[in-house]
Amino acid sequence: MPDYESDLKKVEERDALQVEATGNNSAFTIQFKNLTVAETFNRKELVIQQHVTIQTSQEPGKVLAPASSQTLSYGYSSWTFAGHAESTCSVSWVLNDNPWWFGVAIHVPSKGLGIGTWPYYLISSQNADGHNGGWWNPVQHASQPWEIVPDEVANVGKWKIKITPVSTGSTLSVAVSIVDLPKAEN
Repeated sequence: MPDYESDLKKVEERDALQVEATGNNSAFTIQFKNLTVAETFNRKELVIQQHVTIQTSQEPGKVLAPASSQTLSYGYSSWTFAGHAESTCSVSWVLNDNPWWFGVAIHVPSKGLGIGTWPYYLISSQNADGHNGGWWNPVQHASQPWEIVPDEVANVGKWKIKITPVSTGSTLSVAVSIVDLPKAEN
């Protein structure tokens, strides 16, 4: 049986070297980690608003296989110290063999001279959660975690999505882990 934790560590080390090699000083990052034994996700959509001030450091690949990770990392160019435009960048994933999907976005409100609302994350999914598949903010503060558990009617497996943000006010990193549920939960 494959050692998924060991494989994931190798992927993370490779990704860290890639980020280091590209000189990533990005303020905004969404890292997706697939820690499931068998679920594969395909990238459904990648949206990077094309403002002249956004510089993308790393874009996620098209497949999020078991024991792998994919990252979207970006920031603003250095000349935007006086302020920047509002932006929302997102990544959505769909199951390989089922139409169930989910997505995570980072919304950066407009700021002038460093004054304004902190960046925050948004989620979207095919769940019947009353949001009709639209983007919504599930928490009151950007540093609060959240979980997405697929609806039972989706019949997609025994796993959940854990969202763990780290917010400093002007930066936001969001770790999105897809994990198998312990036997007691499924």
